[in-house]
Amino acid sequence: MADALAGTNEILNAAAYISTTGVVYVRVTSIQNCYGIAKISLKVLPPVKSNVLKDKIICIENKTTLDAGPGFDAYEWSTGATTPSITNVAAGAYWVKLKTGKCWTLQEVKVNASAQPVITNIEINNDSFTITANGGKGPYQYSLDGTNWQDSNVFTGLPRGENKVYVRDSYNCNPISVQVTVPNLLNAITPNGDNKNDYIDYSALAYKKNLVFTVYDRYGNMIYKADKIRNYTWDGTSNGKKS
Repeated sequence: MADALAGTNEILNAAAYISTTGVVYVRVTSIQNCYGIAKISLKVLPPVKSNVLKDKIICIENKTTLDAGPGFDAYEWSTGATTPSITNVAAGAYWVKLKTGKCWTLQEVKVNASAQPVITNIEINNDSFTITANGGKGPYQYSLDGTNWQDSNVFTGLPRGENKVYVRDSYNCNPISVQVTVPNLLNAITPNGDNKNDYIDYSALAYKKNLVFTVYDRYGNMIYKADKIRNYTWDGTSNGKKS
C-alpha cells in the first residue's frame, strides 16, 4: 500500500511473480495526475484431481477404460480425446489435463500388464503329477485342456505319454502351459526274451533337452547310459553282456 501511495516499486513483469494467496494494490493515474488505488485479493486454487481415476492392472492381451469422472469443465487426454473417459486402452502410461474454472491440472495414470505365473516344478509320481507355480496373483487354477479348471494342483489317473497342463492366476489372463510326459516307469525288468518287461523304454521323453538316463548297480557303479542316440531304451545289458 505504501508503494502504491508513493508510486514506487511498480511491478513491471507480473509473469515473473509466483502466484500466491495474498493482496496486491493497483494505482490508476489519469492524465490530470489524479489517481485511485484498488485492493485486489489473490486466491490460488489448489490443483483439482480426479479421485476416481486410478492405476489399473490388466492382462497384456486385454484393453480397458480410463475414466476421470464428471465435474470438470474440460478434459484433454494424452491420446487426444477430450471426453471424461477413454476406451480401448492398452497397457502403458497416460495422462489427462483436467480443467476447473480457468485452471488445468495434469494427472498421470498407468495401465500395467499383469505378471504371468511361472510353472517352477512338476513332480511326477507314477500316473499323477503335482504342479508348483509362482508369480502372478493367486489363487491359481489348473487344467489339462484349457477349458475345465480345478483349484487343486494335483492330477491323478493320467494316461502314459504326453500331457499338457495349463495354469492361470486370478486375473484370468491367457493361461501358460507346459508339456508333461508321464513315463512308463518300471521298478524292474526281466530281459529273458519273453516280450514281457524285456527292456526299459523312456523314448516318450525324447523331446526333452539334454536328457540322459543312467543305470547304476547296487554298488553305485554306472553300467549304462542312454541318450538320444540310444533312443532312451535299455535291454538290461552292459557292454553287450547281461547285467
